[in-house]
Amino acid sequence: MRNRLGFCTAEVGVGSSTLGWKKHTRVLVLALPQVVDIIKEFDGTGLSTEGGKATAASWKWFDLMHEAIGDRPSVTPPVVIATCAQGAVVITPSSTTTQQRENAGEAAGDTATASRASTSSRASTPKKRRVDVAEALQELRRQDEQEWRTIHQEEKEREDRREAEQARQAAEREENEQRRYREMCERQERFQQEAAAREERWREETRARDDRRDQEAAARDERFLAILEMLAKK
Repeated sequence: MRNRLGFCTAEVGVGSSTLGWKKHTRVLVLALPQVVDIIKEFDGTGLSTEGGKATAASWKWFDLMHEAIGDRPSVTPPVVIATCAQGAVVITPSSTTTQQRENAGEAAGDTATASRASTSSRASTPKKRRVDVAEALQELRRQDEQEWRTIHQEEKEREDRREAEQARQAAEREENEQRRYREMCERQERFQQEAAAREERWREETRARDDRRDQEAAARDERFLAILEMLAKK
């Protein structure tokens, strides 16, 4: 029979009746205190009770075990088998040898080793759980960093686009200002040219008018002198 901890033990009874054969159970594969609690969980046969609870006498193997250990005469004592995993040892009260005890000890050692391995596996479970939690936290941290890098990259791209747009608008404003300045300079130059042309025309007109006036005055003077000469000859 395999108990809760994974150790192999024989099915034995516990009670005042077991004192006569208790020493014979030392040759079994492994006897642990937990076997007491396991036996208490067996269904009672109704043979005997104490306060409504099952006793050793109510154990279904009690009669056979009682006969096997020699407290009652028996022609062919039954064989007590310790239920175990692979490598189980079959033991009878009349055929207990040193070799069997050694085999039983080896089986017990293997069982204890397996139990320690199972305990180590169970002990490693919290460590594995801690490792899983650490890996999960690391994965969350990696995702947060990746998300932060993505957000930072998007923000940088938006900032670059905003700076490029501002630079483009500044270039357009500068170009517009330069164009307006060139247009203003062109208008001013045209105005100056037109003003110079008007002044030149005015001077030419004034000079031509003065010349014409002088010519007219000279012509009048000549006509007046001619009239005076004609009058003087008469």
